[in-house]
Amino acid sequence: MTLFTSLVLLVLFKFNLFQQRLSLTHGLQWCLGKYLPDEKIIQPRYFWAILFVPAVSIFLGLFILNFLLPYFFGSVLILVIWVGVAYLCFNHRFIQDKVVLAHETLEQDDTGGALKHAHDIDHDVDSFLIDKDKMGLYIGHLSIWVNYRYIATRLFYLMFGGMFAPALLFFYCTCCFIQDHFYKHQLDYKTIDKILFFLDWLPTRLISCSYLLTGHFTRGAVVWMQYALLPLTPSIKIILSVSEAALLSKQDLKNETQQYIADTFFQLSHRTSILVLVVIALFTIVGILR
Repeated sequence: MTLFTSLVLLVLFKFNLFQQRLSLTHGLQWCLGKYLPDEKIIQPRYFWAILFVPAVSIFLGLFILNFLLPYFFGSVLILVIWVGVAYLCFNHRFIQDKVVLAHETLEQDDTGGALKHAHDIDHDVDSFLIDKDKMGLYIGHLSIWVNYRYIATRLFYLMFGGMFAPALLFFYCTCCFIQDHFYKHQLDYKTIDKILFFLDWLPTRLISCSYLLTGHFTRGAVVWMQYALLPLTPSIKIILSVSEAALLSKQDLKNETQQYIADTFFQLSHRTSILVLVVIALFTIVGILR
């Protein structure tokens, strides 16, 4: 099921069949705008309801289909749920396009334009605080974090979530959206940060290992052991530090152009996605995944 769903997603990406208005992000934005304004969403009952009600509903649907209707009709509906949830959760082409635009603009030596596109994703970016000589590193970090948050981790939960992977994936994506929403609207988001720290804890450490395999192993391994073995290290710190060490030495950061540095991170993002898909295929062949 995981491999089939991943192949469907590849086809959708290849032929650009994702529609932004059919994404989970768009649906949740509509829901909050119509029914849950900021003064409501910060109330515990509404906060927990939007996190758990959709995911629990998917969980119950999968439970009924797996154990009460374990025949052809039930299998077809399970497949529909897997592909449908994956479509909603991986429908973020518009975010990736912003990263690509930031990268392409930087290649044209337009740092102001690159920052403008980056601000559409990272609303905390301040053009006055970012050193123009480190723009390549900033755009590179942004690309690797977007790849981790929107592709690699979601594939991780699709891979290891078992028969209830769609419910777990939906819950993770909802948490990511709520965190971004709270951050953009300057709401108290400490609770959602703690939830995502827990959800990101294992994927961060496993996915960052892929950077060692696709980059400089020794440099990356040293940084991985420095941060990943500490249980309270933030996920973003591990992802950015390990990827940077696996890609670039201190000498590279001083001597290489900003365009080259950003492009190096983009290549790592692509290699990481391919590696995760290869792992899914291998696990399916040996029977670890169904």
